[in-house]
Amino acid sequence: MPTRSSSSTQANGSHPGPSRSRHDPSQEQQQEGVEMDFEPNGATHQEAKPYSQAQEVAKGAFQDHNEKRQLRKEYRSLLAVADDARRDLSDQNAVGLTQMLKQTDNLFDKVKAPSEGMLDARLLGQMVDIGTHMARTLKMNADAFDTDSFLARVARVVKGQVRSGGGGRRNRGRDDIDDEEAAHIANEWDWDALGRIAAKYSQRAVSLDFLHGPLQVKPKERKTVERTKKVKEKFGVAVRPEELKDGDIQRSENETTVMVRQVARQLEEIGTSVPLFNFVVDPTSFSNTVENLFYVSFLVRDGKVSLDEDDDGEPVLMRTEPPREEDFAQGLTKRQIVMEFDMKLYKEIIDAYDIKESIIPSRKQVKTEGQAAGRWYG
Repeated sequence: MPTRSSSSTQANGSHPGPSRSRHDPSQEQQQEGVEMDFEPNGATHQEAKPYSQAQEVAKGAFQDHNEKRQLRKEYRSLLAVADDARRDLSDQNAVGLTQMLKQTDNLFDKVKAPSEGMLDARLLGQMVDIGTHMARTLKMNADAFDTDSFLARVARVVKGQVRSGGGGRRNRGRDDIDDEEAAHIANEWDWDALGRIAAKYSQRAVSLDFLHGPLQVKPKERKTVERTKKVKEKFGVAVRPEELKDGDIQRSENETTVMVRQVARQLEEIGTSVPLFNFVVDPTSFSNTVENLFYVSFLVRDGKVSLDEDDDGEPVLMRTEPPREEDFAQGLTKRQIVMEFDMKLYKEIIDAYDIKESIIPSRKQVKTEGQAAGRWYG
């Protein structure tokens, strides 16, 4: 098989220079399927190889321009149909989608260039969206009432026919059935047969009607509502609130700060850890027990006392040193708990721990003399 090259080799070894030749794509196509072996005397031995794959590549590279234009036109036409289908998804069915998919497969066999491949991918994506929507609505419409199917079955019973066209929905390029044809279809129906079928399910007992209405009517008695005049309330003499002076307020002896210090001293005297409930529970007074818990919470907040568990898992109080800034910098954190304490739990703790007396001395309730003595307690 002869081939063209940019230079020729003669027997005497001289090189007359390059010879110009036109760029022929068909020659490149042939060169892709030909393998040349050089022999010692300078001759070439060409061996023909199968080049079906090269022909396919060349076919795509040199596809006719009109064929590409026609292929893109058909793709754009299907894209327009797919766009219309996406705008009105309620009017689509699986048959139309299958036909569109077959047309796309036929066009894909002609695709040889990337531009047509992009159109094919875009069309396939739109068909996927349509199919996804149809799959989602398939289950919802499974139990829906089909009017067309109902009318078709009724027509078989009454020996008539029904209008075609999707239950009265207009198709493009097609007018509705005129009034004369609709009246002709209605006259062919056996309405008596349909009436007999419906009468079996709509029969009811005949009611009695009287010309003069009911036999006896009791007039409704109207109740008279007595309206009373609104009486304006008489207010007494306005009294101004009593103004308190500094000397009118007397501090009670069991003030919070004093009691917190007293509780801290008692813990310091004990030295070691002490069970929480044995320390705060007063078996003679529920209110004193609640106050003792309140005072201990201040010590825990300030870091002077820590709440921990012993080997048996019982809560105990331990005397500690308040944390420093360096301790917080090293990762020390404060934790808070909310404890529910009512009368039932109070009695159960006394019985469980066999508490006879409180470590914190019991306090007597302060009796206030009230406003009669002109003193207030806070």
